[in-house]
Amino acid sequence: CYVYEVIGKGTDSNIKGKIVLAANGYDINFPKKVLEEAELTPDRVYEEDMKGRVDLRKLKSFTLDCAKRMNTYDDALSVEINEDGHYMLYFHVIDVPHYVKPGMAMYEEARKRSKKIYAHGYEYARNMLPEKLAHGICSFVKGEDRLAKTISLEFDRDGECIAYDFFDS
Repeated sequence: CYVYEVIGKGTDSNIKGKIVLAANGYDINFPKKVLEEAELTPDRVYEEDMKGRVDLRKLKSFTLDCAKRMNTYDDALSVEINEDGHYMLYFHVIDVPHYVKPGMAMYEEARKRSKKIYAHGYEYARNMLPEKLAHGICSFVKGEDRLAKTISLEFDRDGECIAYDFFDS
């Protein structure tokens, strides 16, 4: 007997999806080079990474990912009322390109993994990034700094969008 690939444990909540993906020729494990690059990625945001970014850490943000289906949180929403009584809506997305750049093995692998697979009435998605990034620096974690791309929208009291901006935060 030759073990070609270890898919997971029977207690893994995503084991059925992994079996379907593997049975249909989709790699579920990351190549060695990708994992090596992931190990070189920092575990936290450094002060120099925040230069030139708008500091929005004072805002209360809410993740948009469903806790039952997702275990990574890559986008979030914040709302506040400014001094004019206008509503400010902020949509934040983790700044993955800060860590995963064209030419890297992680970049090419993420491109390959960016599509969902539909089979047997189910939707399967492989992790685009190794766990170290997907559950770490590229996931919003309560009380930890993260780099993001943010779009802000300003609405007047009648609900009319009167201004918007897109920036690094």
